[in-house]
Amino acid sequence: MVRLTIGHRPRLKAIPAMAEKYDLVVVLLKDNERAHELLDQYHKCGVNTLHVPFRVGQMLPPMTWDEADHIRHAIKTTAIALCYDACVFIHCSAGIHRTGTFTYAVLRRLGETEDEAIAHIHELRPVTAIGMMPFVEWAEDTLVGDDV
Repeated sequence: MVRLTIGHRPRLKAIPAMAEKYDLVVVLLKDNERAHELLDQYHKCGVNTLHVPFRVGQMLPPMTWDEADHIRHAIKTTAIALCYDACVFIHCSAGIHRTGTFTYAVLRRLGETEDEAIAHIHELRPVTAIGMMPFVEWAEDTLVGDDV
């Protein structure tokens, strides 16, 4: 079974099937992207979620320490879940910038090199790997840092 999947926001009617497929769904949507509507549906279907409201503007400075710390904690939690063989789905709205950047940081936390993490994301979803490239340096500095 595939342990890590990345993509775009699923349709509400697709969520019941996700309960049987994933142990954890990481939701990178902001509240104004109707995140709570999606989270409510996940919970009704028994899907474990980790909500990490990731503003598009957070991809570039300024980001508060609390915001960065919350995201780093979620990265660590996701990496731990994958270490325990959990099946994880990570998504934002389009599944490109935020999803790629967060996934990159998770893979780096798991010990992959920069090049390995980028190649891994490319294998999972090429459009995400291409779209997240402008944010790799930012992710290294802000989300990965000395954790690897």
